[in-house]
Amino acid sequence: MNWPERVIFSALLVIGICGLLACPVLFFSTSHIESWHLALLGEPLLTSPILLYLIRSLSMFYVLSSLFTLALARNLRRYRVLIQFWSFLAIVKGIVMLSIDQQLPFPGWWTLIEGPSSICLGSVMLLLSPFIQSETPKTV
Repeated sequence: MNWPERVIFSALLVIGICGLLACPVLFFSTSHIESWHLALLGEPLLTSPILLYLIRSLSMFYVLSSLFTLALARNLRRYRVLIQFWSFLAIVKGIVMLSIDQQLPFPGWWTLIEGPSSICLGSVMLLLSPFIQSETPKTV
């Protein structure tokens, strides 16, 4: 594994594992969700059934996309094209999230971390992805 492959592998691994941290939210009680919201944003959560549904659905999306990310990390050479597409989507996601975060009254640290980190990581991976070696065909 060359150094660009190690960087991409490490990034996919960290992102995949961190995304799995959303799994417990699927099973959190409403009071747990409210207390986490209060701790992160310093204000009470206005709960409604649709909001709780969206919180849990988004958590499920994070878990599933994290599993996909970990699957990509298992074989960089085979999934090089998908990794390039994933990297492009990370850049797009970062731009969209930066725009959304700037429109909402989120803390500055949130806006500075969420969008720009996705843009930077996606860009680095997209730039390094051509250095992923081609998969060698197996001869029988």
